[in-house]
Amino acid sequence: MLEIFLKSLYRNKSLKLDRSKMAFTLLEMLLTIAAVSIVIAVVIIAINPSRQFAQARNADRASDLRTIQTAVEQYYVDHKTVWPASIPQELIEICDENGNPAGTCLNLSGLVPDYLAAIPKDPSLAPGVEGTNYFIALNENSRTLAFSAPGSTEYDLPMINIGVIDPDTTVAMDENFPAGTGFNGGVTSITQQSDGKLLITGSFTEYNGQPAAGIIRLNLDGTIDTGFVTGTGFNGSPLKIAIQSDGKIVVVGSFTIYNGNTRNRIVRLNSNGSLDTGFSIGTGFGNLQYAVQIQSDGKIVVGGYRTTYNGAAVNGITRLNTNGSRDSTLHNTAASPMPIYTGVKIQPDGKIICIGSMQNFSSTPAVGIVRLNQAGTIDTSFNTSTGLNYGLAYSIFLQPEDGKILTGGAFTAYKGVTVNRVVRINPDASIDPSFNITHPFAKVSGTPTIWAINKIDDKILIGGSFDSYNNISANLIRTDINGNYDDTFNIGTGFNGTIMSITQQADGKLLVGGSFTEYNGQPAVGLIRFDY
Repeated sequence: MLEIFLKSLYRNKSLKLDRSKMAFTLLEMLLTIAAVSIVIAVVIIAINPSRQFAQARNADRASDLRTIQTAVEQYYVDHKTVWPASIPQELIEICDENGNPAGTCLNLSGLVPDYLAAIPKDPSLAPGVEGTNYFIALNENSRTLAFSAPGSTEYDLPMINIGVIDPDTTVAMDENFPAGTGFNGGVTSITQQSDGKLLITGSFTEYNGQPAAGIIRLNLDGTIDTGFVTGTGFNGSPLKIAIQSDGKIVVVGSFTIYNGNTRNRIVRLNSNGSLDTGFSIGTGFGNLQYAVQIQSDGKIVVGGYRTTYNGAAVNGITRLNTNGSRDSTLHNTAASPMPIYTGVKIQPDGKIICIGSMQNFSSTPAVGIVRLNQAGTIDTSFNTSTGLNYGLAYSIFLQPEDGKILTGGAFTAYKGVTVNRVVRINPDASIDPSFNITHPFAKVSGTPTIWAINKIDDKILIGGSFDSYNNISANLIRTDINGNYDDTFNIGTGFNGTIMSITQQADGKLLVGGSFTEYNGQPAVGLIRFDY
């Protein structure tokens, strides 16, 4: 257009145009337009430069707060729900790299350098000025963090205030364990050998597509230990195992055959899985056996139904010599109604704690729990009085540090005192008042029952057949040493079946076994492993 206009002037001869100068004039005009644009931009900025720079600083503040947020969240997850500092509910300034302003700020220096390269500071702070002008608070009830930058209120811009929902703290399962497709059935017991390998029993018949009838030994990476050969395995469910000091493995349960050999409800295996033929049980037990423990002298204590052992009547607690014969020195008077002993623990002094579904031992009342002397007679110094109502106890843990007894089941009272399916009993049989499960377990269909209990460090893990605890959906919970619910142990939607076994590996990882097929919505048949 410009050139047409100039040509029209030329044709009009009112102006003589030098074409050699025409290109220069066009370039000059383009440069003039660009210069004018720059001037206009400068003028626009000059209208409100403070606001423009404030917006830039606010962008920096938002970036800084997000960086701090990410660092705090990651620390919280990595340290198993522990915050990098004790964050108060009221906003508090984050300390600078020198810990200032001293006494009035929250020190997050533990985030440097693993989670933060350096502690960020408000961009408006001059060099040498103490503090960061960034603030943090924690609402414990809603598990929500808040970050703010008060400096962002300058020039009527909105204050940056970031509410951060608590990061996902669901206890994550080890997705590489068990290996491959894992089990095709439930797990009843988990025992770690001294070499770290894991002995697993249950109702399964396969592991990762390979035959494994009721028992298998796994390496720590979840692969099958091919040095443990069980042949055709069990024809019924093995329920519990005990490992002798020589590495031999005693197994009890509902089975009657092991690898083609008749072995009624008890068998001893060599460390390679072969049958120990030197352990002679005759016709074995006439009914199911639930529990087994090894005494310090090598004798074997077995608990289960009142039945027969190798043709002789036994009342539910049987002690065997190391060769498999019955130890006749154990007092063996029948009880009525029929007792079923589901758990056995041997104290360091040799006394035997037995739990189960029973009302008496011999002619002495013993409701749900009893302690026997080494000879098998009832220990009258352990007076349980009315005991566990309903006489239904299914899990037991003996605290090694003080001899106190944790037991769980379907009961709701001990010695007339209301308890919620779990109780801790002192060595003299009195109830431990410092321990109290204050909230109820619930189950939509059936009776809530505790099948597994374990104390790890100063925490107590409780699992079983229940749907919720204190209206929180769960069938595995953790409490502190006094029974107070630990809400930092978050299993999400949890398991879709019963928890039967809780074991900690030597490296601290947690193994959970049972009759479930899912954990927190993910496939998990019978066994999972957590970082703990």
